[in-house]
Amino acid sequence: MFRTRLLLVGSLLIGLMVAMGGMSQWAADQFHYHLVRGQLAHGVRAEYLRLSAQMYPLFTQMIDVATPPAGSSSDGAKIPRLRHELEATLDRIGALIAQEVALTGNREEEQAELHLLARIERQLQSILSAMESAIELAASGRTSEAKSKIAEIMEGHINQGFRHLIDEALDEENREVASTDKKSATVLRQLHYATGVSLTVAIVLGFGALLLLRRRLSARLNGLMLGTQALAGGDLSYRMAVAGRDEFAGIAGHFNQMAEELQQHRRRAEENQDSLERRVAERTEQLHSANEALGRADHVRRQFFADISHELRTPLTVIRGESQFALRGADKGPDVYKDALQRVLDQSEQLRRLVDDLLFIARTDGGAPRIERTAVALHRLLREVCLDAQTLASHNAISIELSADVSEAVVSGDQGRLRQVFLILLENAVRYSHPGSQIRVRTGPAPQGVVVAVHDTGVGIPPEELDLVFERFYRGSNAGGAHADGLGLGLPVAKAIVEAHGGAIAVQSRVDEGTVITVTLPAFPRVRVAA
Repeated sequence: MFRTRLLLVGSLLIGLMVAMGGMSQWAADQFHYHLVRGQLAHGVRAEYLRLSAQMYPLFTQMIDVATPPAGSSSDGAKIPRLRHELEATLDRIGALIAQEVALTGNREEEQAELHLLARIERQLQSILSAMESAIELAASGRTSEAKSKIAEIMEGHINQGFRHLIDEALDEENREVASTDKKSATVLRQLHYATGVSLTVAIVLGFGALLLLRRRLSARLNGLMLGTQALAGGDLSYRMAVAGRDEFAGIAGHFNQMAEELQQHRRRAEENQDSLERRVAERTEQLHSANEALGRADHVRRQFFADISHELRTPLTVIRGESQFALRGADKGPDVYKDALQRVLDQSEQLRRLVDDLLFIARTDGGAPRIERTAVALHRLLREVCLDAQTLASHNAISIELSADVSEAVVSGDQGRLRQVFLILLENAVRYSHPGSQIRVRTGPAPQGVVVAVHDTGVGIPPEELDLVFERFYRGSNAGGAHADGLGLGLPVAKAIVEAHGGAIAVQSRVDEGTVITVTLPAFPRVRVAA
């Protein structure tokens, strides 16, 4: 594959460069090693020469002290300074040899140098001790013995012992200097040779690889250019030849796949255009259906106004009739007037409730329902509502049972509106329950609130109508069959009141089995609902 070939050539060139770099580093390290070692050897040799040069002034001074020439004297004041310089030179030689040991890794030849240095120090110490003995003999007046001692020292210790050791040390350092210089020159020659060979190989391989890659790259790029020109000209049927398994073959395959997809997109675009035309026709039909639905909604609205007019007309007719009855004819007794006024009051109250319900729903839609929140003892409120509803339920021998799963339930809300909610639910339960059945009202805890469930065993609600029971002026088929009166405002009003309190209302029902309506209300702040 082209990418693999390119990677191999690049890896080979990089390998050559790394090898050259490693070789150069190795040669530099070796050269530096031999250079430092040569410098140390030169230093040791120079210090031995200095040591040899320092010995003779010291020996001469000590001989002068031991055997002063006739007519002169020597006090030996320079001897301590000369001995100090001699000892300093020995210390420097020892330090340089220690550096050689550290550099070469404690090799045998370096250990031999240390042993030779130790022999030189012992020989030197022996010479100095003998000289001090000769000085003591001269000081005691034994001049002839002092001279004999000095002659013995010069012939045995200095000329044959010390000089021989110094010459041996200098020969060793000269050999070491020559060896390190020779090795440094060898390393440089090897580095020059290896660098030349590596550069030659790298240049030949790089140039050959570039020629080969250029030839293959040109042929493949020409094919790609022809394909892109054909595609740009609108010829989506053009396909490139796929040869081999390298990257250019992959590009050619992707190019052919792209051309195929473009052809498919073009076909789909034509199909989408036909589909769009069909959808426009469908949307036109749907718009027609929506217009028909709007017409039906308008019919419902007209029916609502007819129903509401009927509901308003009934109490107004009663009020007008009772008023005419009270005003027409001769004076009547107080009881007659009271009965007429009571009926007028009852119808006025019914009319007020209807207007209040419509007004509350309208304000809820506007987002500004009027709720006066206080702490409401829910169980006591439910007990009062159940007593009121029991009056209606007793006509059909229906019983209402109130049970509580909480010992204390205080909610935040408008007591009058909440009473209206539960009265609506109980009136509906009584209205659509079978005679002799039972209605159960149960309270229980809910997250951060309390839930009230009203169970009945009445006619129930069909499943397809469950989503519609909270719509205004909607009356289910079962409700209409059981009771012809009613506007369908009870549950919508209850829902609006509950949601205005920040609660929720839900319904579950089965036909001929009954209905369960649950109301969830938030608890009053800082009051805990205890189970």
